[in-house]
Amino acid sequence: MGKLLNILFKLFAQVWVLHWKESGPANIGVHNTLDALYTDLKAFIDEFAETRLSTGVSIEELLPLIANIDKLPTVEDVRKNLEDTRTLISELDKDPIYSDLFGRIVASMNHYIFMLSFKDESLVIFSNKANNALVSRLRKLFKSQNEFLTRFNSYLKGNKDSDKDVYDFFRNNEHKLLDLQEDIYKANTKLFSIRDEIEETAISNYNNLVKFFDLFID
Repeated sequence: MGKLLNILFKLFAQVWVLHWKESGPANIGVHNTLDALYTDLKAFIDEFAETRLSTGVSIEELLPLIANIDKLPTVEDVRKNLEDTRTLISELDKDPIYSDLFGRIVASMNHYIFMLSFKDESLVIFSNKANNALVSRLRKLFKSQNEFLTRFNSYLKGNKDSDKDVYDFFRNNEHKLLDLQEDIYKANTKLFSIRDEIEETAISNYNNLVKFFDLFID
């Protein structure tokens, strides 16, 4: 178990360093994903260590925590490390004390393996400040990607939306929204294609990743 803690700690340090490296507008999607990943890993490490200590294990058994970061990691390095760690945890005996924790760690790693499989500019189209006003209006007017696309396509067919604010928004931003519609289509197509590389058991967890507002940068 001490070995597992070291492996998680090394992964945590690797992700933290990569999160610094993957910065700037062009990498905002990966940067934010890594930010969330190292935050989750820190919480898992804390929970695992504290659970071990609560069973009477001495803190010396949990040491040393070794990062072994000897080079700048890449996104592919982190993905491979996530896959290896997930496999290790999946193969551990399911001690009742840890089974729930290990299950949550594996599910989290599946999520981030998927997220880091997809690095594309279409995920950061909203990092451009010029799009901030458009994003703000979209969030206020529509609850989901499907609602936006359905009503916008109806507008493009010559139907007048019953909500005047929505109709005026479409009319005043038609060209921008056509570009946006194309970006959504391309991004969703790539996301669905990448999902085929993830285990069948994990796919159901990722349906919301192709929803419209998950393409927005907060």
